[in-house]
Amino acid sequence: MALTHIRLIAGSELCTEPGTFALKTCLRALALRCDGQWPALDGDRYSGREAYSYMLQFSCGLLSRIPGETDVFGQIKEAWGKTSNALLHPWMMRLFEDTKRIRSEYLHDTGGSSYGTVVRKYLKKRGFLERYTIIGAGALAESLAECLAGTELRMSARSMEKAENLARRFGAKTVPLDDAWKEPVIILCAPQGAERLDLLGQSVLLHMGMSEPHPAMLTLHDIFAFQKEQGEKRSSQLARALNACHIQARLRALEGTSKASSHGWEDLEFF
Repeated sequence: MALTHIRLIAGSELCTEPGTFALKTCLRALALRCDGQWPALDGDRYSGREAYSYMLQFSCGLLSRIPGETDVFGQIKEAWGKTSNALLHPWMMRLFEDTKRIRSEYLHDTGGSSYGTVVRKYLKKRGFLERYTIIGAGALAESLAECLAGTELRMSARSMEKAENLARRFGAKTVPLDDAWKEPVIILCAPQGAERLDLLGQSVLLHMGMSEPHPAMLTLHDIFAFQKEQGEKRSSQLARALNACHIQARLRALEGTSKASSHGWEDLEFF
């Protein structure tokens, strides 16, 4: 297994090289192979046990700016669902199995474990009325809608059909995209560049696709700063989960030395 990752910079393109499983989040881009070649992506490189340990930490949310968050696991599963890679398949299945076990044993019920949870707490602390409009219809928008269910919630997106589907699930209303920008508190779940500052007026915009501070809107920078203020309430659980990732990677290495395994650890150590 060969893994390369970079911290995401504006304009970074997703690696589409054949034989590569690639994933792009708001903070990093990753590329993973299991055929003896390094992915065509500049950045930090990991192989063998270190690659698996890194992916396990990433999947458990331990490398996220909100440690232990659950959204990244959904992103990985969604991206893998669109991929066909026979060599990586057994390792991805092990990754999903190990992620669920570690999350269940070490990160269950620790609180604040999704972007939606933190965003709701942040907006409440800022004193914003519980009337929110989410623009977007992807996995992050779904996570936020679930956490904001019970508020005066509105959904909008370029695809109003998708927005309507989410609205039905979470008891929200829909609003046309042009009108959504006029709502009092807007949460934008889209890549950087999708914002329409010219339409904002007096609206408050929280941009979930931008990590740098911005004078005209709230961004992930503000969410991360708020999360940091909350203290290290989950430090013990996170430390134990991190240690479990390292231990599980070593166990998978021992498991892979078995000659009976058609996709053993020797496949990963080779690279």
